Amino acid sequence: MAFLAGADLPTVVRDRIRSELRTLQRSKSFDVLFAGGVAGPQLHLSDFAGTQSKVLRGLVIKAERGAGGRAIVERRPVRVERYRTARSITHDYVRQITAEGIQSLVAAPIIVKRVTRGVVYGGLRQQTSLGDNPAAELEKVAGAAAHDLEVQDEVDFRLRALTETVQGADSGDRARMSESITESYLALKEIAQAVETPELRDRIVAVEEALRALTAPPGGPTVHLTPRELDVLSYVSLGCSNAEIGERLSLTTDTVKSYMRNLMAKLGARTRHAAVVEARRQGLIP
Repeated sequence: MAFLAGADLPTVVRDRIRSELRTLQRSKSFDVLFAGGVAGPQLHLSDFAGTQSKVLRGLVIKAERGAGGRAIVERRPVRVERYRTARSITHDYVRQITAEGIQSLVAAPIIVKRVTRGVVYGGLRQQTSLGDNPAAELEKVAGAAAHDLEVQDEVDFRLRALTETVQGADSGDRARMSESITESYLALKEIAQAVETPELRDRIVAVEEALRALTAPPGGPTVHLTPRELDVLSYVSLGCSNAEIGERLSLTTDTVKSYMRNLMAKLGARTRHAAVVEARRQGLIP
């Protein structure tokens, strides 16, 4: 079995799911939609669209039980038509499902690195066969939630690792700490570029700014570098060549060299190393 112990869906991911469920409801693909996060071997339903009662609210689904329980364990969508009499699932929750009027149901798991983190459901109140298109739309919602969770996990991992580095550093570890901060800062910038959810992107940007503030000197810098110049110089501080920087930032080597000339002139530096030293002194890069 693959599920995560003690971790419900983060608020920013739940917000994304709720928005997607409302959109899907308006499309008339499903009559009722709901979702929840996995904590231990159980699924906790928490978000709903199109429900007519409170019978599903707060319901806890056990692994292997019902359509959602199967989806948790098997890590694949589970479709059930004629829910009340279906033999493909257990009927632990038939009272709640039928009380909501649901006759057909599909449960799509939210999978992150082969671990089930939640389940998204779509139900029909009519005796109508579940088509491939609506099921695919539901799986798309689960996939988007999985992507946001993976990003959230990466951000949290970077923050934990950075916190441990900073807390364990002494005066002689300045270089190691600066390198860790820079690596995390650049990684978060790359992650933010691939994020569609505004709330999650805003959180990443806030973390980026917090990382930069860790090494900012009193009074602020006296030199202004453009965002792209800062990106180039940050990679230089990690020992990257112009070709490597160009590959990371999707720039030509000549363009990277142009940025280097400009930023070195601004910093009054004659070498790459001197540029990094001066930029760090001014708090422009970690």
